[in-house]
Amino acid sequence: MSTVTPAKTYTVTINVAGPQLRSDGERSRAGHMWYSLSDGTGEAESYGFGPIEPELSGPGEPKRKDNALYPERYSRTIEITKAQYDAMKKFGENPAAGGFDM
Repeated sequence: MSTVTPAKTYTVTINVAGPQLRSDGERSRAGHMWYSLSDGTGEAESYGFGPIEPELSGPGEPKRKDNALYPERYSRTIEITKAQYDAMKKFGENPAAGGFDM
């Protein structure tokens, strides 16, 4: 008798947080938006972007801890394909390689 392994469910969650006191004690002045990816096997990974320095302008960098930093947020999750998951993960890990102006 053979067993069928269920297919993985890939999802993207769009997260939006207003200005708030973040979990690290810093105050977010403008709020934040980021996405989280899940392959259904563990904790979702977050992919955001923000300024390197606390000012609201200037060079930026990827942010990978937004799920933990912004506990109060509005979120919506949708199912995506593995190809979409892989493309969003690749872009989130290296936005400049995807043509994003840092």
